[in-house]
Amino acid sequence: MRGKSLCSAVGLILGVMTTFHSVAQSQPPDTIRGYDVIEIGQGTSPRFSPDSKKIAFLNEGWLCVRNSDGTGITDKIAPMRALDFQWMSDSSIIYWNQQGYGTPRIFRNMGIVTLEGEHKEAITEPEGVRFEPPVFLPDGTIGYYRHALHEGTKSFVVMKQGSLPPDSALKQLIPKIKFETTHVMYGDIWLVSVDGSYRKLVTFNKRFAMPKLSPDGTRILAHKIPGVDPYLGQGDYVLDLSGHETYIGDPDVWTKVPDSTGEALNVIEGSGEAEWSSDGSKIVYVYQT
Repeated sequence: MRGKSLCSAVGLILGVMTTFHSVAQSQPPDTIRGYDVIEIGQGTSPRFSPDSKKIAFLNEGWLCVRNSDGTGITDKIAPMRALDFQWMSDSSIIYWNQQGYGTPRIFRNMGIVTLEGEHKEAITEPEGVRFEPPVFLPDGTIGYYRHALHEGTKSFVVMKQGSLPPDSALKQLIPKIKFETTHVMYGDIWLVSVDGSYRKLVTFNKRFAMPKLSPDGTRILAHKIPGVDPYLGQGDYVLDLSGHETYIGDPDVWTKVPDSTGEALNVIEGSGEAEWSSDGSKIVYVYQT
């Protein structure tokens, strides 16, 4: 979608983890740092299906699905205004929502929608209980953290068991952010086990948000906010488990492109909405003007 006047777009980087080198000037404009870029469509929150053949995303209040290679048409599956969602299987998507934020009573719920557009309630939050968005672990386990507020307890509830037995599945690692304050939702990245028995600090005195562990557990995809200006120099990065960083987007964060009137616009490469494919060879990400 480069060179068009757009508010936001979903782009797919293919083969992003094979090499990291600058793009030669002789390469066509639809490559970044040596990788092919495929336009998927306009929208936000892109997510690969488990088989990596499709991408689901939100656009104008609809859950949409399109082939990850950019072929075919974009299917509007169902109206959806979810805070977060993810594929439950190749044919269904689980979503999480919250209503009443900022009021004395907050209501949360989880639902599942099939690619045919059929909805069903997964979980409704009862009084005195709070749950977090679903967690998708490398072995295929799907679960969520359940907080019993009156008891002060926290537990991980498995909704779908993966290939590992329950005890082993709970030892898997997930990346989390150690927030600077309760109001600043970025900071250093930690690796923690689902059951809380293991913790490792990956970055030190950095500003990262929205980390995602690669399927093979060796890399972390995260959004970096390096300076005081929240836009200048921000972008999506891949880190190893020692905290070494590689920027996955255009080296020029503020890329000038003409809009429909011929005026130059600033394109912010990498808005923090990025996800791994199931085999870790691809990344889908959002860029915005």
